[in-house]
Amino acid sequence: MFDGKQDVEAALLVGNTYSHLRLTDQARVAYKQARKSAEARGDRGAAQLAEALSAFTYAREGNPSRAVQLIQSLVAKPVDRDTEALLWLMLGNAYRSAKDSKSAIDAYHHAQSIAAPESTAYKEASAALASAQ
Repeated sequence: MFDGKQDVEAALLVGNTYSHLRLTDQARVAYKQARKSAEARGDRGAAQLAEALSAFTYAREGNPSRAVQLIQSLVAKPVDRDTEALLWLMLGNAYRSAKDSKSAIDAYHHAQSIAAPESTAYKEASAALASAQ
């Protein structure tokens, strides 16, 4: 992917892999690179998504309140509707990590309300709501 000039996508994939392995410092480095690459190509949505994914790493390392705080600041100024839905989905996941079920459910409902029904954000919010019941 890096050779194919897909720097943003590659850095996000690397960050996601590190994040799932709970190698959060390395994940944040990869997400920072993704954000910089996205900004360089003028893709504000991908840059904001990388920033949100970086924020979520705090939940993975046991500090969900920090993740909630950082993602809330991003939700307050989304760059576009698609990114906004993903931000609300991530906020719901951060709330769920913080064991705040009511706020998580509210965030998932909000994500559904702005996401296109065929989108990943909508489907994931629906699945999260179904498992929260």
